[in-house]
Amino acid sequence: MTDKKDQIIICASCGQQFVWTKEEQEFFESKGLHPPKLCLICKALRKTAASDQFRGKSAIAKELEKKL
Repeated sequence: MTDKKDQIIICASCGQQFVWTKEEQEFFESKGLHPPKLCLICKALRKTAASDQFRGKSAIAKELEKKL
């Protein structure tokens, strides 16, 4: 593996900065995944809102989809 360093990424949804650690980078690389676009809070919000079977997609989920 290459010598990676922690990176600061800006969330595409809320604009907050979050750290993408070198361990996370190595994991993503090993799985062939792209770097994250959302912070953990926005990712959890989006997942919860999208899977809300009772009320359907909430306004939050629709707003998050627009931003991506």
